[in-house]
Amino acid sequence: MELQQLFESYGAKFDPAIAKKKLEQWIQVPVGETTFFSTCSPDVIEQRMEAHIDKMQLLKKSHDNKYKLRFVQTGAYEGGETYEVHMIMRITVHGDK
Repeated sequence: MELQQLFESYGAKFDPAIAKKKLEQWIQVPVGETTFFSTCSPDVIEQRMEAHIDKMQLLKKSHDNKYKLRFVQTGAYEGGETYEVHMIMRITVHGDK
């Protein structure tokens, strides 16, 4: 319910001035990062991502002042050996958009 209220208060686009946390500037770097662009509120994106991570019961740690979320996906190979994939999600602003 809180997510729906956030979406309704921001609408389809967001105003960086009313973001709950600090938005850092996006910098293009030549590494294998997965990137997508959205006009949706960063608060809505962060809350949806956290809800999905919680549903999957993954370990997570969110930053208090930035739109930054760390989480760990675990799995197992066919032989039973386990592995961990550590991921970081950052929400940044691209120019004045």
